[in-house]
Amino acid sequence: MGRPKDSAEQRPKEPVEPNSSRNYAKLGKCTMIRFTANRAASRKVDLFINKANSYGLLAPAPSTMTIQPQLSLELPYQDLIPNLAFDVRYLLEAALSFNYILVSDITPKFASILCSMDPSKAATILEQAVGSRSRIWNPTEHLIAKENKLSRTRMRTTRTIPPQCVYLRKVIVTPTTMYLHPPTVETSNRVIRQYSDLSDYFLRVEFADEGLSKLWSKGQTGYALFTRIFSILDQGIKIGNRTYEFLAFSSSQLRENAVWLFCRKQGSQVTADSIRRWMGDFSHIKSAAKYSARMGQCFSSTREIAHLTSSEVELVNDIENKKYVFSDGCGKLSAALAEKISVELEKMVPPSAFQIRLGGAKGVLAVSPDLKGNHVQIRPSMKKFDVDFHVLEVIKVSAYAPCFLNRQIIILITALGVPDKVIWGLKDKMIQELEEIETDDDTAIRMLYHNWDEGGPTEMMMKLIKAGFLKNGDPFIKNLLTLFKLQLLEELPRRARIFVPDGAFLLGVVDETAQLQEGEIFVQISSAEDPTRRRVVTGKCAVVRSPCFHPGDVRLVTAVDCPALRHLHDVVVFNTKGPRSLPSMCSGGDLDGDGKRYFAE
Repeated sequence: MGRPKDSAEQRPKEPVEPNSSRNYAKLGKCTMIRFTANRAASRKVDLFINKANSYGLLAPAPSTMTIQPQLSLELPYQDLIPNLAFDVRYLLEAALSFNYILVSDITPKFASILCSMDPSKAATILEQAVGSRSRIWNPTEHLIAKENKLSRTRMRTTRTIPPQCVYLRKVIVTPTTMYLHPPTVETSNRVIRQYSDLSDYFLRVEFADEGLSKLWSKGQTGYALFTRIFSILDQGIKIGNRTYEFLAFSSSQLRENAVWLFCRKQGSQVTADSIRRWMGDFSHIKSAAKYSARMGQCFSSTREIAHLTSSEVELVNDIENKKYVFSDGCGKLSAALAEKISVELEKMVPPSAFQIRLGGAKGVLAVSPDLKGNHVQIRPSMKKFDVDFHVLEVIKVSAYAPCFLNRQIIILITALGVPDKVIWGLKDKMIQELEEIETDDDTAIRMLYHNWDEGGPTEMMMKLIKAGFLKNGDPFIKNLLTLFKLQLLEELPRRARIFVPDGAFLLGVVDETAQLQEGEIFVQISSAEDPTRRRVVTGKCAVVRSPCFHPGDVRLVTAVDCPALRHLHDVVVFNTKGPRSLPSMCSGGDLDGDGKRYFAE
């Protein structure tokens, strides 16, 4: 990749600003762009204009237009607000980034009013301006009017958020500009909780294409694009008097082209380097990709459950043969600790498995009746790095989820010999039941149960139907059912999302009793209406890894009843017999909870 030689390479490194005062054109801030086409391109431009005009996409030309050259590319507004509170400064930059307020409209009068205003009032006005998503043509008059209105009304108190959540700021960086979003409520992580007094100094940055679509590699020499992204990672972002520098990224952020940045607070000893040292010992990891992934473990969105002692966390051997590990990513925890987690998460019945983070360990913990007290057993396959941190954090818990086919699964199972008429039959049955959902109580309850969304509106809708609201023609429940039906019908052609009545989407765990034979699984499904009522599945089944890309990701197994495993529900229990574990046959899968398993009867 050739590097262009220009004077920019000799400039000292400076952090990137949302509205920099440097003397260069800011294309991302332009509301109109004027360009001149050469003679060779003028024919293509004329053709484009004619086509756009035929579709009514051209705005009518104004009767008069005055073109006045810009006297200076300097942005003097930074000098007008040097001592503005950071919360207010950030929201002002946010309004400027979306062009809701233009830089040219920031006058000395506007700056004077803003600086003299109570910071909480100023922040409220600017946050409302960003939330309105509309251009403010006269910011000074808008500021005065809103201040007078707030003076006559009672100020809104700070909203109370759940203890596992925190306010975080997000910045979206595009090739030509950046968009600053107001603080939003998000689930916290280990690092944010450890430095809770500095949570205001963390920043999430996401890289996107123009139009906020995902930024993809175009397969060309994108030196300018590379430089844009690298400058953020190398030099950081400056907003007001804060300079945010690169900290780390999680695995999910890597897929979303996002990273974490951190700003050192004046007078504090906490820096990005000290935070990375606190996360754990990664010195044994030589691969850059794995190094970043392990560091990203600390940034997984989790809920803190229990502070354990070192004696309550035990390292036990993996279940393995000479070549394969059957318990890869799966450990155990006591029933008492599972009960404690269920109370914390407000679950009626304690779940059987939990996707967790515990110090440098990650994976799934299944309930074991043999363990007493607050006891956890992790395995070497779960431990990724060393750190003196014994707080149990939960990402998600095992629960019944409906099973749907998708394009990947349909392609694989049809290639393996499943007749097309089976797929069409499932699709026709799904459409038929959806057509009856607004008129028949039993059909509506059955479809809602099979599409159970924990924490969603399905439980409330089922209660309304059982109370007779649908039978009496209540418009509220009918509209909810219509939206529910339209959502499923919309996903049918777009994603080939076909509901499988005799199936479930479950976490996988290992058989600690060693009673299941090769090719056998144990599945016990709870009723969504009554979690204490359960059904053990028996017979021939198909286990499908999600996501799946290879015919080997679909495995035919036999579901059996095993009394020794009856304490486990809403999970797929895999056997430990045979030459190789079944999850590893599915494109090298494991049981750490990141890849759920489809179970279809």
